[in-house]
Amino acid sequence: MMTAKNMLTPIGLMMSMAVLHGNLTRLVTGNPYHNRQRSDEMTTMQLLAMQYGFKAMIPLEIVAKDYLTDISKTELHRKAKEQKFGFACVNTGTDKRPRYLVPLENLASWLDSTKKETELDHRAMQ
Repeated sequence: MMTAKNMLTPIGLMMSMAVLHGNLTRLVTGNPYHNRQRSDEMTTMQLLAMQYGFKAMIPLEIVAKDYLTDISKTELHRKAKEQKFGFACVNTGTDKRPRYLVPLENLASWLDSTKKETELDHRAMQ
């Protein structure tokens, strides 16, 4: 149940925005059932935003710890410099002291495409 107190939290605001978006869409289209099933589902982007504290850019080391196999820091920075990952890496540091960040939306689309490929492979094996 949404109260005034928890509506001010980031998650409360996000939930309020999702409900508002669904209501506005139904109002504009005139269809009371428009996107009703999907409005309650959270997107990968929304889940990642909550996981990483609503930050737009995530340090590559944290992303690697969560989503990549064991990889050394040197190898991680080399691959990031060559853009060898399926998502963009932005260097906000220097060449001698790199600090790579991953845009949240790029990570979300990479995870979605990886999931889609995996589902296709799984269906092909059955």
